[in-house]
Amino acid sequence: MKKVFLIIFLLMFSILSGCIHIGDNNEPDDDKQEETYEDGKLFYDGLAALNNKYINKNYEVAIDDNFYSCQSFYKNKAIVLKDYNEYYIIDNTGNYLKGPYDYIRVFKQLDLYVCSLNGSWTVLNIECKEICDYEFESVSFTDVNESKLDLEGLLYVKYDGLYGAINKFGNWVIEPKYTDVFIFRDGLADVETVDGRALVIDKKDNIIMELKKEHNTDTIVSLSSNVFIKTINYNRTYVNRMGNKILLDNYSNPKYYSDKFIHVWCNNTNASNIFIDYDGKQVIDKIFDNVSEIDQFLICRFDYEHYIYDFNGNLVINRPFHSITVNKDYKYIECTNYKDFIDYKVVENLFYDYDGNLIYENTDLNPLVNKQLFRCRYTNKCYLKCEYYDNGYKYYIEEIIDKKVVRLNVDSTTIVYNGIFIYQDYISDKYTIKDINNNVLYNISSGGSIRFYSDGYFTFRESIIFDLNGIKVFE
Repeated sequence: MKKVFLIIFLLMFSILSGCIHIGDNNEPDDDKQEETYEDGKLFYDGLAALNNKYINKNYEVAIDDNFYSCQSFYKNKAIVLKDYNEYYIIDNTGNYLKGPYDYIRVFKQLDLYVCSLNGSWTVLNIECKEICDYEFESVSFTDVNESKLDLEGLLYVKYDGLYGAINKFGNWVIEPKYTDVFIFRDGLADVETVDGRALVIDKKDNIIMELKKEHNTDTIVSLSSNVFIKTINYNRTYVNRMGNKILLDNYSNPKYYSDKFIHVWCNNTNASNIFIDYDGKQVIDKIFDNVSEIDQFLICRFDYEHYIYDFNGNLVINRPFHSITVNKDYKYIECTNYKDFIDYKVVENLFYDYDGNLIYENTDLNPLVNKQLFRCRYTNKCYLKCEYYDNGYKYYIEEIIDKKVVRLNVDSTTIVYNGIFIYQDYISDKYTIKDINNNVLYNISSGGSIRFYSDGYFTFRESIIFDLNGIKVFE
């Protein structure tokens, strides 16, 4: 009997050991990286769209079917155009999955394709299957002017002459019963019914507020989740969700920036600019002569002093300057003070990043030398392109290291990329690619444009590819 139990025990132990061994072999590969689809890459799913064909990472032509144009791959599928007006969806082997259509657009936020044919619109999921049986008259992911995307995950559709909204699975979130296109912001949308009622609704189609219309121009608009603009006979008032007036009459032209405050004009102070909360109380202690919105910042001027705030009302740099400039391309803030406003002699010139951290303080305040900061698009290093006049314009390049500058022993250039210097002769339209030691890597003697990609490549004329070392890998 004991021998039987022993045999059974050994058999079970052997089976268990085998299971553990199999499990060890099936562990996920920690080194395996999942494909990402951030904007700005050249290769997606191992393929790059190059003019009218696709190449693989061996720089070989992988798909070429005389496309008129082709888009980058997304989750092993891509949109291509043939014969000027026929759109198709293909897979990464070149097989045609859907089409032809008059138009196709992919909304990556929802993993959906929106396709149009002869005035009718259908919606496909990422597997190219229709998500519902309806054919729509229009489909949108944006507001009327396409200036803002809906980040709440809805498609706005027109069906049978009326507007509604569906989710990514094709289910109605808002039935098609409103007379004009709308979009949800902060969970609210302003709509109009077929009988002329102006409403603010939530995503369950509950009525948050209604306007009793007396004139055709009467409207109600949700400025934010807390503030609404009611217009009756061209007279505007600002109310909260309960319909109670919250802003005083001496405020006008509100601009919504965050959940904390809005920017308004104060008519009682000669149309000066102030920031108030939703109870009408001032939240920034200054009244400004001018406010301008640049990228993600507010540049506010009071007399000759400029301040820079974020959209939550926080000072980005805790002091004023005579001049503040935001460079959206290279993501830095240049701040300058002058001795006087007659000859604009510079006494301070500082460069900050978007978080308000000092990048570099320019102590070379020679008025004849102009310095412009720019970043290497791949390594994120900072450089200064320095320009001065000496019987003609001359240039040199400085690299910023630990807030100090090192002058590089290279010719002046318009582009620095991962330690590669690209020079353009604007007269002959010739490009020369050099390394940091001034060695010529490549000459391009005809016109064209250069485009950089976040995975380390750059292209010239969209047909020549260089790797991050400046070496030509495909033409």
